[in-house]
Amino acid sequence: MKKKSLDLTYLPLPMLMSILLAFSVLTGCSGISGTTGQSPESKNSDSASVAASPGNDSVDPVTISFYMGDGWRSTIIDPSLSDVVMKELTKKTGITFDFTMTKSDDPEAEMNILMASEDLPDYIYKDSGPSRALLISGGYIEPLDDLIAKYGPNVQKNIGFALNNWREEDGKVYGLGNCNWNDPRYAMSLQVNTLYMRYDILKELGFAKLERKNDRDSFITMDEYLALLAQVKEKYPDMIPALMDTGNAFDLLLRSRGSVINGSSIFEEGKARYTLDSKYALESVKFLNKFFNDGFVPKDYAVMKQEQNQNLVATGKVFSSLGLVNGLNEGMGPLSEGNDEKRMVMFYLTNDASIQKVLINSAWVVGGPGNMISAKSKYKERLMKFFDYCASDEGSLLICAGVEGQTYTKDADGKLTPVDEVAKGYAAWDGNMIKKFGIGNWFNTFPVLAGLDKNGNANEINAQETFGKSPWVLYNNHDIQYFAYPAIVSSAGDITKENQPDAFAANSIISAYAVDMMTKAVVASPDQCESEWKAAFDKMQADGLDKLNTAMDENWNKLAKLLGRSPDKLNEVGAFK
Repeated sequence: MKKKSLDLTYLPLPMLMSILLAFSVLTGCSGISGTTGQSPESKNSDSASVAASPGNDSVDPVTISFYMGDGWRSTIIDPSLSDVVMKELTKKTGITFDFTMTKSDDPEAEMNILMASEDLPDYIYKDSGPSRALLISGGYIEPLDDLIAKYGPNVQKNIGFALNNWREEDGKVYGLGNCNWNDPRYAMSLQVNTLYMRYDILKELGFAKLERKNDRDSFITMDEYLALLAQVKEKYPDMIPALMDTGNAFDLLLRSRGSVINGSSIFEEGKARYTLDSKYALESVKFLNKFFNDGFVPKDYAVMKQEQNQNLVATGKVFSSLGLVNGLNEGMGPLSEGNDEKRMVMFYLTNDASIQKVLINSAWVVGGPGNMISAKSKYKERLMKFFDYCASDEGSLLICAGVEGQTYTKDADGKLTPVDEVAKGYAAWDGNMIKKFGIGNWFNTFPVLAGLDKNGNANEINAQETFGKSPWVLYNNHDIQYFAYPAIVSSAGDITKENQPDAFAANSIISAYAVDMMTKAVVASPDQCESEWKAAFDKMQADGLDKLNTAMDENWNKLAKLLGRSPDKLNEVGAFK
């Protein structure tokens, strides 16, 4: 499942602070904790204060063109839009979408062709990439501020705090993203320090931690992981022990040491610096080099396409993944179809048992503002009313949970429970289930408000079922005492061309080649690995690494001062305290 965290990496400090303040005020919590401090009772009691219905003038049947310009989301959407959620959305809003999804491996080129044709669809989903900036700067996209003021009462009430996060350089909002309020016990956020392993193979190998009966059984040390890989190589010689993405695996190794990372920044030994200048950088590169040369990953891993990885996972040819790789999520559904035990489960990697503070989850509240309206569309008002319905309590429940009687049931006390097929599909990250039911929160296409009821239950009832009852849960509530839910801040947040031009230039240059040069060191012969990495590091130094480190540390200290924390406690909340 691909979900977006509250990404503060590239925001200037003044805007960052306004967002953090808004988040703190709305949730009733202090600092930057991702836990929801607002009373569930108060949240529930005023949920009807803004009408959920889009109104009679908004349900007349109409067909509106919709282009999905995101390759990943296109893989988990039924292009016929005949799923349960979309059918109900059509009933509630009158809108039927004439849906087109990106068809190639180069969505950017496709979007550029659409702009050149000047024949853009009414509704465009594009949350990142150079073409998104061109859509805005070229005047192809309608600013939403006036439309929100006129037709977006639920947007203002329920996700208004996020609007500043979605403003472009000209101060206007051109796209809406998604918001998800979850009880922190059920925070379905990106697992930033995970490796994935096959449940059925672990069961055959008799892996003691598989059923997670004891404290920290969701945590696996590096030695334990390598021992499992050795067993797999011996018992299943035709199986690929692991898939890997160089940059993601490198970050995972640093996090396994307890380091706090966000994007290109890391905080170690009292200073913020560029991630590739970590004190563990060389050690991590050398580990990945040995990992590669020992045959744990395919020799051509660095050039493998998403489709290749997806097919290998789906056909059961892979035992594990050292962190996320393209195609992993998409392959999980087909892998487990017809056999619940034939699935990937997650464990949290620690370098050794002595490391007790591993950052697992980052609370996510705001997703990318990809929902945009064409400037030439004649359906601007209808689309904004559609967005507003999606941001209402009723619309949010529909998008997050589906339709009562089809995807969930309600008991006499009003508790909502997903049906077995949906619950099991959610727990197994089954892409086929996503397509079948269209639970929109999976692909983050529409604005979402997963509000808490008086019992602390979220509209995201599938997450609650997964955490609370499912025997196939990918997470473990018993480990909650070790979880942390910070809204991570980054020392790269104020590095802009205007504010810190030298650091900005260095960051732009170094980021363009850093991972490629790291990969070169990883795939080198063991005796050449260190010299290859030294060459990469020397090049980074020549291109301004010291200036970048200085700027990051300055920004880190500014943030600490603004937040009233000591620099070494800036990202510590919850279990980190």
